[in-house]
Amino acid sequence: MSQFCYSCDMSPEYKKFIAVLKASNNSLTAARRELFNLLSTSEPLTINEIITTLESTIDRASIYRNVSLFEELNISKRLSIGWKYKIELSDEYSHHHHHFTCNDCLQTMVLGDDPILEQNINSLIKNEGLTMTEHQLEIRGLCKSCQLNHA
Repeated sequence: MSQFCYSCDMSPEYKKFIAVLKASNNSLTAARRELFNLLSTSEPLTINEIITTLESTIDRASIYRNVSLFEELNISKRLSIGWKYKIELSDEYSHHHHHFTCNDCLQTMVLGDDPILEQNINSLIKNEGLTMTEHQLEIRGLCKSCQLNHA
């Protein structure tokens, strides 16, 4: 988990976040700032993990409302994991990446960049005559720790 605080240095991503809120007639509240900073400094989180982390400073209803607002404004997105989901910042606020989810412990990890994979996805879409607006690649299996437990 990264410890970088986007709002601390007014990064371009944080400035964009403020501009998107303003353009949609939403103010920058302490709850929204806290949620943005949490999502910008962590791996994808379940709604329960967000609540557990922020419940001392933000009430549960505000967390749900702000997660919903962030999704509506494309600040965050849901990462589908079977019938469950985790929440992370959208590609507008973080670099594009793919995920690996462990079938046993359900830990979700961000995978390293692979330009060849991205080229292949783009070629596949182009060859089919389609237009891509975004994509998500989910790989499931066993993490290193769970592999040891199954050995």
